[in-house]
Amino acid sequence: MSIDLPRYSLAHLPSPLIPMQRLALKLEVDSLYIKRDDLLGRILGGNKLRKLEYIIPLARKDGADTLITAGSFESNHVCLTAAVARMLDMQAAMVLMGPAGRDHQTFNEKIQQQLGVETRVVEYVEGDQ
Repeated sequence: MSIDLPRYSLAHLPSPLIPMQRLALKLEVDSLYIKRDDLLGRILGGNKLRKLEYIIPLARKDGADTLITAGSFESNHVCLTAAVARMLDMQAAMVLMGPAGRDHQTFNEKIQQQLGVETRVVEYVEGDQ
């Protein structure tokens, strides 16, 4: 059964399949390939782009003007969602979660700051998750 869902193209498809001949020999299998979704064409993208390609049309259909997501301070998904929102002239709001008492910003947080993303931080004490 096939489901036809609306999709907003973000990725450069198809992502390449790379033969892993030496690993296949080591594992004693005839052939082995890896799918290089890290080469889909957007920084930090990978498979996260595939998910966003289906979320965007649903958000637009519902009249949304803001994309909201959550993840850790280092989350590539959060950062990519922010970048895609800006690319589509949408707002972005992020909930970042991580340990309390950090004394530095991650690279992704700095990118989000440059994009003007609205951010809420949820900190926790290690071990109390």
